[in-house]
Amino acid sequence: MSKWFDVITHCWAGQKECEHYAAALSFQLASFQRWSRPSEVRVWVCHAEDEDDMRTKAVIDFYQHNYCDRSGGQPDIVSWPMPLNRLFRRAIGRNEVMEEAANTGSCGCWLIDVEYMVGKSTMQYLSRMYCWTDVMPPVGYVERYDICKTHERGDELLNSFEAIGTSVPVVHDEDFVFTHPRKPIGGTMLVRGDVMKEGYCRGTRRMKTVSPEGGFRRCSCDVTFKKYHKKAGRIWQPLAVPGVKRLRHTVNGRNIALDGTNLGGR
Repeated sequence: MSKWFDVITHCWAGQKECEHYAAALSFQLASFQRWSRPSEVRVWVCHAEDEDDMRTKAVIDFYQHNYCDRSGGQPDIVSWPMPLNRLFRRAIGRNEVMEEAANTGSCGCWLIDVEYMVGKSTMQYLSRMYCWTDVMPPVGYVERYDICKTHERGDELLNSFEAIGTSVPVVHDEDFVFTHPRKPIGGTMLVRGDVMKEGYCRGTRRMKTVSPEGGFRRCSCDVTFKKYHKKAGRIWQPLAVPGVKRLRHTVNGRNIALDGTNLGGR
């Protein structure tokens, strides 16, 4: 069986108010296209079924058709369509993909959010350490990365990229500053292959489907996931993963109902 290092992301851009997430996915997949050279990398994208979100589907199609030459070291981009009542609970998609990846040769995975991007050495480090050594902890997290200087600058970058699904965006180092989180957060968590078989929040209320009308739900599943591993006696280890960047933006998808109504902070 082939060895894989898996990246699990998700995107919802089915409303105009959330279309910046399709732009964020473009930035993310562009970074993998530019910098990911290990042939054992898979990027899984949880997204809505086609008719519910054509913006996200256009981005995935563009990169699958133009930048998936594994003989040249490009990552394998895997589409994972879901009905909205399951997609809008992020934990469900993470659990489904984690189980599928664990059963198909995964050595480890990165539970990423759509606003993160990789750099020159990011995937070389992760694929080498997880697929070709036995030194990685059961659970870890990206301990440092560069973050967009302000939410407003992130909005400008996302809103300025209008050719979603037809061209490749770029970012510049001067738009980012260094940050050093003291704990694992939703887009930075890393899980070793054997531990992936235990799933993500499996058997908890985080697996309950939701009414699509309420839009994407708050991602408090991260807290449940961390508590599960704490109870199992595992410590989240900070890992010096190089080259990671994160875009910030002001409009959160969890605050937008399916009809586009702004629900406020929740």
